[in-house]
Amino acid sequence: MIKDLSLIKFYISDDLDTISVESAKSKVIENDGIILEDITNDLWYYVTNKSNAKDARFTKARDLGVIFLDEQQFLKMLE
Repeated sequence: MIKDLSLIKFYISDDLDTISVESAKSKVIENDGIILEDITNDLWYYVTNKSNAKDARFTKARDLGVIFLDEQQFLKMLE
């Protein structure tokens, strides 16, 4: 569990099941985290329910060594 997300950067995909993308982004911002709209070298976490997507963003994040979280891991982090 991480209570303080200060300066931690997240990319939120649009495939979440139990929480909307906007709500997920709001939770990150409320905890002083940063939302990125694209994949960059300083991205920490990519939140997605697709464990092996083939799109360009997923591939780029994987190549950069970004940590992938599924929705449940993300929500647990915010508890």
